[in-house]
Amino acid sequence: METATQERTSRTFDEATMPHNDAAAFSLGVAQRLISSLTDLSIVAAKENARLAAELQITALEALHDAHSAALRWQPAWSDACASCRRPTGCRRPRPTRDGVFVKR
Repeated sequence: METATQERTSRTFDEATMPHNDAAAFSLGVAQRLISSLTDLSIVAAKENARLAAELQITALEALHDAHSAALRWQPAWSDACASCRRPTGCRRPRPTRDGVFVKR
């Protein structure tokens, strides 16, 4: 009883020892299988590339959203700081707390 590897090896050897017409057909078959495998690999790589690009784009949009939210949270504190600098008593900047929110003194 032969193993699968032995069968494939003997089949390849038998096909390689065929006359010239059969050898050309064998060569074309090998090339076709190789191109098929490379095409499958290229398709998988393209799908993975598209998935990673989409994931990167989503992450960038989330970061932009977080930065926008932070800017909107800080906007009142900065406008209060600027308003206190315009007072005749001088600039009294708000003091930040541990959570990053400014409070008036």
